[in-house]
Amino acid sequence: MIIFMELRGKEAGIEYFKVVVKYLLSTRDDLTMRDIVEAVKQTVPERSGDLMTIAQRLRKEGREEGIEKGIEKGIEKGIEKGIEK
Repeated sequence: MIIFMELRGKEAGIEYFKVVVKYLLSTRDDLTMRDIVEAVKQTVPERSGDLMTIAQRLRKEGREEGIEKGIEKGIEKGIEKGIEK
């Protein structure tokens, strides 16, 4: 992952780093977060902590998205049940 080495020491590097990780996770079905963590550890170990922060943020966003979808489904079901009566 050469791109990680290019981000080393850049002023806005952490922001680019976040974008790259999100991009990789959204476009590559064959990559897992574990694969990305290993690549980062090997190429830019000083960014490992940043990666963990990004992973936590992505998990939080996923949970929030899941909650929103669950609420929407619940509302839809409630409306369906109300219409049936």
